Amino acid sequence: MNKFGGPSPNYPTFEHGVDAYGNSYAAGTCSGNGYFQTDTLAGSQIAFLIKIDENGNEQWVREVDTPGQSIGNATSSDGDGNIYLTGKFSGGATFDAYNLTASTPNDMFVARS
Repeated sequence: MNKFGGPSPNYPTFEHGVDAYGNSYAAGTCSGNGYFQTDTLAGSQIAFLIKIDENGNEQWVREVDTPGQSIGNATSSDGDGNIYLTGKFSGGATFDAYNLTASTPNDMFVARS
């Protein structure tokens, strides 16, 4: 068993899914630092998506890169192996090469990995 977490109990919400290969994906929000097996996320409120293999080992963690706040709500996968993360953000947000600017304090996003 592996433990992931951080110092704040304010955002204990996690949503998870499993792909056709037995990998698990969890979406959530870190408030303060988020500690994973090999990664640490730092910020005030950070949406993340983590991939965990069938043995419970972290494969990677991706965060919503924003100077504001972001919240990860749900994750899903499709038959082609794509992973989706939904949530909300404020300010601006970067998803790999894509930059978004929020027009409200709670704009929604859907990202595909």
